[in-house]
Amino acid sequence: MRSLAALLTALLGAALVLLAAAPAPRPRAQAPAGGLPYRAVAPALAADSAAGTLPAGTPTATLPAGTPTATLPPASACGYRAAVRALADPAAAAVDRTPASATIGGLLALDRPPGLTAASPRQLPTEGRAVQLTAWLRGAIRTPDGGIDLLISTSPDGPLLRARFPGLDCTEGASEADRAAIEAARIAFINRCGVPTAGSWRPLGGQAVLVGVPAWGEPRPSGADGAPTGIELAPVLDFAMPQGATCDPSQPFGPTPTPTPGAALEMLINVNPIRVSRGGQVTVTIIVQEPPPPGGTPVPGPAGIPCSYTAYDRALTPIASGGPSPTGPGGTVSWTFTVPPDAALSDYSTNTHGRVTPACQGLTARGSARLEIVE
Repeated sequence: MRSLAALLTALLGAALVLLAAAPAPRPRAQAPAGGLPYRAVAPALAADSAAGTLPAGTPTATLPAGTPTATLPPASACGYRAAVRALADPAAAAVDRTPASATIGGLLALDRPPGLTAASPRQLPTEGRAVQLTAWLRGAIRTPDGGIDLLISTSPDGPLLRARFPGLDCTEGASEADRAAIEAARIAFINRCGVPTAGSWRPLGGQAVLVGVPAWGEPRPSGADGAPTGIELAPVLDFAMPQGATCDPSQPFGPTPTPTPGAALEMLINVNPIRVSRGGQVTVTIIVQEPPPPGGTPVPGPAGIPCSYTAYDRALTPIASGGPSPTGPGGTVSWTFTVPPDAALSDYSTNTHGRVTPACQGLTARGSARLEIVE
């Protein structure tokens, strides 16, 4: 009996050792922080990145294995002095966001600080306060980080200043308020002027009011694509155009075009914010544009095309819809809806989310935008 008791005691001790050595259960995946918008494109011809897109027009409850997600691009993609030019540097918290009145000529007249390098910290006072200025739009190009660079001047043929809308992934480290303002300004530009290509500058026209923070970028000695001193408006925090204005370089204040829907047009869809709580509001914007010819640039679509949308939660239950409503100048139309309190939440462990699908008369939908519903 003593031998049996000793054997049982030894076995119990071994079991306790094994239990102590067992790995702890893995925590469930949590929703990523932030609620900033991504753009989803249908078709994905003019997308900033693959994040937030699906190749099919119908939402699916389970995304295919390997579906890409947003990742921080390499520093080279975000550009020269990337953190300073995206309000993501340590000194950005001290920047005065209340804009002072300024002019493009005044910024172009500033002297570049001596010895400035890509690693130089924020330069005061020039980079210490936001400014507001009125500008003539001259051109735009999509940047490697998924952002947009804009050329502006005081007149249709004046000296050029570069204004920057950094891509969302390059604003990591900026405050949530600044990231939201930067993305909202970029979407406001896209809604009015369409999506530029990455290969060449797209000519623009028309006047706009911009708010942003002056920053020293790379010098542009020729002056053909920015200031020779490198001064920029980076980042842009607000973008607005007068009612009825367009970005047409030859007719900046032309009339509303006649609707001409057809197979030559394509749709883009913006969902803002992409991550939202139950009871929160979401704005859906559909953009209709002409796809670019080889080596060319997109052209904003016409007004008057009836469009609509349907939003689904993770369980593929319809939670909102809107339209048909006609596109306005620039080929855009928007709606706002409230996420119902019983909407199925996103499942980040399986990367399964809701979707928002666009539809426009005479056009074929080839994609949908991701909608993340959280507690």
